[in-house]
Amino acid sequence: HCGLAGAGLSTAAGIGDYASRAAGSVAPHKKRMAGGSRLELKPTIAHHALAAMESRGLIGHWVQQNHDRLAQKAGFPQAKLNE
Repeated sequence: HCGLAGAGLSTAAGIGDYASRAAGSVAPHKKRMAGGSRLELKPTIAHHALAAMESRGLIGHWVQQNHDRLAQKAGFPQAKLNE
């Protein structure tokens, strides 16, 4: 089994996506990123859920658009992750 995630998975952590760059966007990350570093961001519940699924043998690989290291911070093994 394989997990597939797009850029929207990390927007709740404060990372922008292309769709929310539009003028007038009300994306939640636009309010939170002021002054902070992307390196300080924490994985979301979704990142932790996918890592827990891997640890229970429910998914064997994760393919995602993100290059934010949040999957690894959540405990998902790098060897089973394609970014």
